[in-house]
Amino acid sequence: MGKKANFQREYTQMLNLHDLRGKSKHAVKLQKLKEAKEQGIPYTPVRGIFSSTTMQTYKQACSLFSQYLRESHPEVKRFKDGKKYIGEWLTTLEASHSAWTLTTYGMGLCCAYDINKSDIDFNFPRRKRENIIRSRNSLSFRDSDLKYRDAQIFCAGTGARRCGIMRVRKEDLRQREDGLYEVFFREKNNMSGYRIILPEFQQEILRIFRESPGYKMPNGEVRLFPKSALPQELHSYRALYCCKLYEYLDQLHIYNTGEIYHCRGDMKGLSFDKGVLAECSSQMFHSRLDVIVTNYLYLFNK
Repeated sequence: MGKKANFQREYTQMLNLHDLRGKSKHAVKLQKLKEAKEQGIPYTPVRGIFSSTTMQTYKQACSLFSQYLRESHPEVKRFKDGKKYIGEWLTTLEASHSAWTLTTYGMGLCCAYDINKSDIDFNFPRRKRENIIRSRNSLSFRDSDLKYRDAQIFCAGTGARRCGIMRVRKEDLRQREDGLYEVFFREKNNMSGYRIILPEFQQEILRIFRESPGYKMPNGEVRLFPKSALPQELHSYRALYCCKLYEYLDQLHIYNTGEIYHCRGDMKGLSFDKGVLAECSSQMFHSRLDVIVTNYLYLFNK
């Protein structure tokens, strides 16, 4: 068996030790937090691979690194012995790869070697939102192709991810006790649950549920949208939902705690109530306040 095959077998085995596909990352995190609290020990962040996409991405990072080891350090006979060269490899990529790609590669190798980013002799460049081009700058309900308009409205009114919209069925709509409606979503990493429809979008989304002919899938499910009805760009509509959701929840004065989250960087000067942020985070199927602020509430700064 050649060195390439040996390396591939090694890093596959190393990554498989962290394979948690089929489990909910949020549920695993909550369990770890509970265990740490009960045992009176510091919480250790969850390390695991919860999706096939992440597994494939990490394998790609390991494959590229193993190629570098074979070419630049032939004295390394086993993949696990190449750990000290991770920083050196990332340095060779710095001029040609984005901060996001470098971080992704770094996290893939951290997972394989079971180490932290701080253990790598490399200064990871800071990721800046202004450098994001895809899915951040377009927000219009007047698409030149009207076949996308309902999907755009649906995303803006429910905050759904693409995969979530593709799995919605007509029976996933229900009315709450307060008269508002909510939709059940099945999204990535086994995240699922009901998410409220923003009041200003309720009538339009009820119309979509009412008028959709339904699209039968090979497994027999009848879904609300076919894949062809979804545009490439949806993230900005999800961000719009999160901003409007924050405003809606804030004026209810139910979730406010008085604890303030102060923004930094290009969002310096903005502040949000941590209690409202936590509810927004839950509704968006996230677990970190900074993720909500950085990836969605940036629209408040425009």
